[in-house]
Amino acid sequence: MCPPLTFSEGRSRRQLAVGLAALALHVLGHALRVPGLASDDYRKSRAGRGGSLLRQSAVALALAAGLILAVATLQYAAPWHAVLG
Repeated sequence: MCPPLTFSEGRSRRQLAVGLAALALHVLGHALRVPGLASDDYRKSRAGRGGSLLRQSAVALALAAGLILAVATLQYAAPWHAVLG
């Protein structure tokens, strides 16, 4: 059994929990805007959306790189117990 927490250890854990909760709310607030921003890249004319070609190219490049990496490492796929012995 673990020894009881001191006051400073308990405070540190509470601060961590509050900080992570605040971070989660912050990220969620921005994540709710993403669908609207992404759909604007496809609906508006090119003149009204600066950098959309660069964003779309970056997404396509990331997806292609992930696919290449997945195919290249497929030969190493095995259950962990087979790797660890």
